[in-house]
Amino acid sequence: MAQNGLFFNREAGVLSKNTWLVEFYNFQTDILGCLKFATFGVFTYFDSAKSYNPVLWTMSIELWGSFVVFSIAALVLHLKRRAIILAMILLYLVLVNNIYYLPFVCGICISISYKKLMDRYSKIIFFAAPFLLALVVYYSCSTLRGVLFGLSAMPRTDLLNIVAASILVLAGGTHVGTRNFFQNRLSRYLCSISFPLYLTYLWCSVRSLVVRSINTVTK
Repeated sequence: MAQNGLFFNREAGVLSKNTWLVEFYNFQTDILGCLKFATFGVFTYFDSAKSYNPVLWTMSIELWGSFVVFSIAALVLHLKRRAIILAMILLYLVLVNNIYYLPFVCGICISISYKKLMDRYSKIIFFAAPFLLALVVYYSCSTLRGVLFGLSAMPRTDLLNIVAASILVLAGGTHVGTRNFFQNRLSRYLCSISFPLYLTYLWCSVRSLVVRSINTVTK
């Protein structure tokens, strides 16, 4: 499609003054390069300026993040002081602002504390989880859409994003009502189509932007 001139992201970027869109596909595309990207390049040396699908930028992080999880599971989880070691790893990642691998370690902490939380704090979770989820919803809405219900918008940061996501995962796994909601047929269906939508939403957005930009210029 790029070789046939069917990608209009650069034109859309120029018309809308969006430098982010202009950066895509400023290189010579070919079948061999596409195959290299699809088979191993997307996992090993992802470069957004030379990517055949920019939304796959997370794949290399997910690959190496999996190795982080495997390493911690093999070297740390069998130790008696694992909680202290995990806390030190979390603190280190926060101090160096490593937002990419911090969520993986948060996931490990949630998984190993799940049974204890369910056994000891199930009553507290029952009442606290809806309140925490409401905060997550408010944070997500206020940072994306501005002021919500007349309240001041919360500042959006990578660390708060990770905290919000961790709360969502924790509440979804420990709170009965939330867990049942995410296990219903509708939620499972939305889950099944979420990643394909993620893979294609960029180009749907670009197409809409092109049409809107052209209409604006022609008017």
